[in-house]
Amino acid sequence: MKKIIILLTMLITACTLIDQPIIADTSNGFLTTEDKVKIYYSYEKIPTNKAVILIHMLDRSHTDWNAFSKRLHKTNFSTLAIDLRGHGKSDLNWEEFSEKDFNNMLLEIKSAKEFLKKENYTEISIIGASIGANLALNYASNDQDINKLVLLSPSEDYRGIKTLSNLNNFNNSLLIATGSKDIKSYIGSKKINESFKGNRKLLMYNTENHGTILLLSHFELNKEIIEFLKA
Repeated sequence: MKKIIILLTMLITACTLIDQPIIADTSNGFLTTEDKVKIYYSYEKIPTNKAVILIHMLDRSHTDWNAFSKRLHKTNFSTLAIDLRGHGKSDLNWEEFSEKDFNNMLLEIKSAKEFLKKENYTEISIIGASIGANLALNYASNDQDINKLVLLSPSEDYRGIKTLSNLNNFNNSLLIATGSKDIKSYIGSKKINESFKGNRKLLMYNTENHGTILLLSHFELNKEIIEFLKA
């Protein structure tokens, strides 16, 4: 009887430990880009050498990633979610932007990556949604430190941010997800997938949902992304 009680106690303890959420050490603040724009960030740190930069959609903010960030923490990734210029708590107003202004958003990804390098991460990946996907691809095409890329609803051209011209400067792994009824992204995603010469995977969903909305409507996509990043 005593042995049974001990075994039950051990089992309950193990289950409790499994169910306990990983609590990230959260900090918020501002990064300053090369062109002196203040960019708001939310940094959630766990003990790991792996981190993911999260880039939101147009007219959205870093908070779109709140739920997915927690899933990343559970699988041994710290996260850095930023508000692009003109969004959230960052400087400027995106509704007044020119094509050049939108392309200058690449500078906030550079600042985010430099921030994580100073935090001593050795594996840095990027997940971007919609315009954030285009930005993520263009940035990674010029920075081989980026380990993996996840693009949610990218396109050939979003507000002048074009994806196909220097696509194959990125030499690491690429995961693309889009909806078959999201026509602009569907066409762009297929072209990106067909043009990319490296290791890539294209996920198609029978939906018109776009960007981070795909994470809410297709739970299996959450698992696909995490498995891709872990591999």
